[in-house]
Amino acid sequence: MYIIGVMKSQTNKKEDKKMTIELGNVQSKEQAEKIVEKLNGKTYYGFSVDYGIIAGNYPVSVSTDYEGAIKSEVMEMLLFVMACEL
Repeated sequence: MYIIGVMKSQTNKKEDKKMTIELGNVQSKEQAEKIVEKLNGKTYYGFSVDYGIIAGNYPVSVSTDYEGAIKSEVMEMLLFVMACEL
């Protein structure tokens, strides 16, 4: 698994102001579900973890709508939680 990108919504709607970090593809649904279980709702950023299926892989993304979130801080927190939980 690797971090492939960070996106931040540019709309003015409060519910659309979220940052999404794409973690990349995992090989199985079970791995994707384990990541969701371990990261979803963690920290004051309230991580929201989603996955889908594309061509037999399961891309995983982590989002936060924490107001004032800074990309570098969110990345550091995500890496810390991943190191502790996974």
